[in-house]
Amino acid sequence: MSGRPRFSRVDRSRLPQVLLIGDLAKLLRCSVSTIRRRVRSRDFPIAPLPSIDKKLRWNAAAVCDWMDACNAPGASASGESAP
Repeated sequence: MSGRPRFSRVDRSRLPQVLLIGDLAKLLRCSVSTIRRRVRSRDFPIAPLPSIDKKLRWNAAAVCDWMDACNAPGASASGESAP
């Protein structure tokens, strides 16, 4: 078993265009604190959108693209294809 994340298929039409951190945590099945920690350490694979206020936000399409890339055969944990 590899260490890369595996995600369930997501119906993009049911997602809002912008995901707040709580929405993202539910989608990725992890805690909000894990996302915050990884964003702070610059270890989170998807950059948040530019800040409007103090709330972290992500583009839903970018998140879904990353999740699809992680599920692709030969993908690494960062979502990039293996050589």
